[in-house]
Amino acid sequence: MTRLLLRLPPALATLLIGLAIALSLTLAVLLLRPVIGPLVAAAILYVFLAPAVEALQRRGVGHTLAVTVVLGGTLLSILWAAINLAPPLGEQLSGFLHRLPSTWNRLEGLIDDLVARAQYHLGVDLPVAEFMNRLRHWLERRATDWLSQGSEWIAQTILWALLLPLTAFFLLRDFRRLRNALLDRVPNAAFEDVLRIYHGVGSRLQSYLRGVLIQSSVIALIVTSGLTLVGLPLAPLLGVIAGLLNLIPYLGPLLAALPPLLVGLSTGLETPHLGLVALVLITAQVVDNLVVVPLVLARAANLHPLAALLGVILAGQAFGVWGMILALPALASARICLEGIHEGLSRRRTQVTPPHADIRATHPNRPLNP
Repeated sequence: MTRLLLRLPPALATLLIGLAIALSLTLAVLLLRPVIGPLVAAAILYVFLAPAVEALQRRGVGHTLAVTVVLGGTLLSILWAAINLAPPLGEQLSGFLHRLPSTWNRLEGLIDDLVARAQYHLGVDLPVAEFMNRLRHWLERRATDWLSQGSEWIAQTILWALLLPLTAFFLLRDFRRLRNALLDRVPNAAFEDVLRIYHGVGSRLQSYLRGVLIQSSVIALIVTSGLTLVGLPLAPLLGVIAGLLNLIPYLGPLLAALPPLLVGLSTGLETPHLGLVALVLITAQVVDNLVVVPLVLARAANLHPLAALLGVILAGQAFGVWGMILALPALASARICLEGIHEGLSRRRTQVTPPHADIRATHPNRPLNP
């Protein structure tokens, strides 16, 4: 197989290898789709907790004990925060759900007022009433579906609770050993190229992951602080939701704007205060797009905007929300892999095929330039 690939032009051989890798990864993602969330979360924990494990090991702590202490402390901290925050958040969410019917009526009133103003000042009749009716029926159906999937939500929670800590533990304990075992099986001729690709992908993914964490934290901090100053209930929760939804490229900021506006409508905020809520959300996105993305994420992803947009759309169609979240790091990694494979194939083809070999074959008596 290797000799056959070396006979092909490097670009064509790289394309064939890339297609084979893409097909294999697609099949793997489809097979692992029910557990992709816990696996990704465990990988994120590994990236951020591995330095702490190494620090304990340098102080003389055993490897397994260091992993247990760091991971156990992290999970206990998350559990403690969830237990202490759940009661007040649950009470506020219950009040929000109780006010949903009046919130919807107020939203329809505001939209009717905007439609009337547009018709009066611009002479434009917007068919919003039919759209709102369809949206309300769709939301009712979705709410019924979500309530009927209670057992599925419980099963997913149990799956996360079991799979996340176990996967994170074994990654922290055994990842390097497994990685070294796999690298030992790489042929010597390709070892340097594989190692270069591995380090390139690893550093790119770590940079992107840290950049995304910074981005989400900045969004969550700005939204939480701004909504607290406005006096909106559930400000910390809404800030965290905005930070998490911002992980979804392009669509996330729009989705993140809905919960604060709905909460503002449900609590009876007047139009000026709703404008302040919208201003907080716009400010967060301005800071994100003018400061965080250029300084943090642009270098990490290193992708053409059109390629990134198409990748997010196609991955979202194929794999849903997780596909949209993982599209950019997957594309960045694929670019590094293909560039490394092409470089390695080009170099090996030059080494295998001596210069002017084709000239000797076709013109054996022709003198060669020195």
